[in-house]
Amino acid sequence: MSGHGALPAKQDQAALELSLVIEGPSGSQQITLLGNGASIGIGRAPDSQVQLASSGVSHRHCKLFLTKKGQDVVLRVRDTSRNGTGARHSRYSQAQRPFKELKEGEEEVLHHRSQLLIPLKEKDKGRDTRSVLTIYFNLPDAYNPAQESGRWQYEEKLGEGGLAVVYRARDVSGSLGEVAVKVSKFKNLPLVSNQNRHVYALHREAQWSMKCLHNTEDPRYDEKGAGLFAKYLEDHTGFDAHDDVSFDATRRKFEDPEFAWSKHSFEPKLAREPYVVMELVEAKLLQSAIDANPPLDFAEKRTITRQCVDSLLYLSKFDALHRDFRGCNIFLQGRGKGCQLKVIDLGFMISADAHQEKNPNIAVRCAWQGNKDQRIRFDWAPPEVRTKEVRNFGQPGSSFDIFSLGPSALFSEDLVNSRDMSEKLVSITADIKELRLPPQLFRRMLDKNSENRPTPKDLSEAFVERPKRRKAERVTPLVQVQDKNLLIPVTPPSDGGMGVGYALFYQDHPELRTPPELPPPPRSAPPPASARSAPPPVPVKSAPQPAPARSAPPQPPPPPPPPLPPPVAPAPAPAPAPAPVPLAVAFPAGSLLAEIAHGPKDAPMTRQQLPKEVETGASSLALLAAFFFWAGDRRPSTPPTPPGQRKSPRQVRLVGLLLALMTIL
Repeated sequence: MSGHGALPAKQDQAALELSLVIEGPSGSQQITLLGNGASIGIGRAPDSQVQLASSGVSHRHCKLFLTKKGQDVVLRVRDTSRNGTGARHSRYSQAQRPFKELKEGEEEVLHHRSQLLIPLKEKDKGRDTRSVLTIYFNLPDAYNPAQESGRWQYEEKLGEGGLAVVYRARDVSGSLGEVAVKVSKFKNLPLVSNQNRHVYALHREAQWSMKCLHNTEDPRYDEKGAGLFAKYLEDHTGFDAHDDVSFDATRRKFEDPEFAWSKHSFEPKLAREPYVVMELVEAKLLQSAIDANPPLDFAEKRTITRQCVDSLLYLSKFDALHRDFRGCNIFLQGRGKGCQLKVIDLGFMISADAHQEKNPNIAVRCAWQGNKDQRIRFDWAPPEVRTKEVRNFGQPGSSFDIFSLGPSALFSEDLVNSRDMSEKLVSITADIKELRLPPQLFRRMLDKNSENRPTPKDLSEAFVERPKRRKAERVTPLVQVQDKNLLIPVTPPSDGGMGVGYALFYQDHPELRTPPELPPPPRSAPPPASARSAPPPVPVKSAPQPAPARSAPPQPPPPPPPPLPPPVAPAPAPAPAPAPVPLAVAFPAGSLLAEIAHGPKDAPMTRQQLPKEVETGASSLALLAAFFFWAGDRRPSTPPTPPGQRKSPRQVRLVGLLLALMTIL
């Protein structure tokens, strides 16, 4: 049974042929809708084009009708019932998705393999009398299970552009398995028509892949570069009957500036429903991955940018330019550093020959001006082609895609047309450096003059010739001395010991040979020999006396201390060492360590004066000495400890002093 729309068909009206497969008492029906607004009714009414006998179906339950969206024909459903209509769209990964409820007056766009549930709500609780209607568009060489004919079992729609629709499909009779089939929107064209150029464009993009990019016999073929582009497998446009001796000769023929598409007769006729077959890329569009959660990190962006550069470098081997290099034409497989790009849609690809720059042929010419009223912008297109002048690209030819890569690299297409572009470039300089692109090179990519833009080779070399990482310079630690504003560099001992509280300036640091100016430590006169042999008498503190009355006579002064023995002449100083290299030791002025370090006459010690055994173990002894001094200072001041008991703080400090002397001597 066939149902037709209410409007009469005209030659220039778009037609949509579809099949309704009904699961229920009714059978399959062929429906043809012609023209914008054409519709068919579904319900129990006798005049309905599709009648359903269930008691739950309204007389006028729903209506299928055509609308136009730009140049495209769209099938829609509108519910006109009281118990609702269900609608769902087929997805390969979600075969049993729930139905969306459409209430009275609500509409939904339908696609290939969309399903309707009529009615959505069942009145009879005993048994289910509802009907499921599956919509099949009449697609080329589609598999018909009833007749066991056709090759492609079409699944859901994967994408749609201005010239074609891409479907997921399975090769039923062949060996290709799951593929992507790109079906032209221009069908059953006459022998002479300007629109035959769209069939040629579909044929040309398939041949770019099959004869050039993925042709293993071509000397320019490179497996790594070819892997960055989706592979075309079959060409069913019918244009091969009009090919010349080679792909280059075919392009020269149909892209000649004098070729008249409106007068040329294509005999034999082109395919009624032109289509091409491509590999199925299971991935997300880069445009969608940008908005994904979690967002792309800089490591992923660097990998993506590098692969974008590699893909343009591979195109330059064939002297070709893509002209539609943007996020919606790039697939991203996986995440992380191992993510892989796949560039699709070669429909605008042409050669970068000089005669193509201003070629007016409509198969080469593209309108990049956009439409401000309809908010149509071509942000990825360079400024030289967005003018009224006929210009397809600037020189060099690769400058077109290089400009498109600029906003794609930072995933901000609105950057190009912004008035404050220079300010934005300054703000994203850090991001550009993270992509390992020199900021000045990125600015050249967006230069208004195409001749100033870098080539794919320049960008590739910028990635390869990464600046060598400098070895991390050894940071000299600092130690703070008595002056809080003075920091002295510390050179650790060569034996790996721990230096505690000191700063040594060795001979291998000539810039540090002169120690910082520190105040000299206070020195007292050497005691007499008799004083060295016997400890000085300890004065006995008398008990505190009460304060005398005002009338009491003054107390007599205390007796003078006993006289000290005459001083002993000091021993003669040893002869100084011949021109030693100073080895300065800096400690807080007035401390015991400073006194030990500077010696009896403040003469700086030298490295030659240190025995080898002491030099190698100086750090450990210094650490132990510092510990004893710290322990002695921590104990409170007490009277001398009687013999046989634990050592006094003075004795602890004396042990530390001896250890320090061993360190020096």
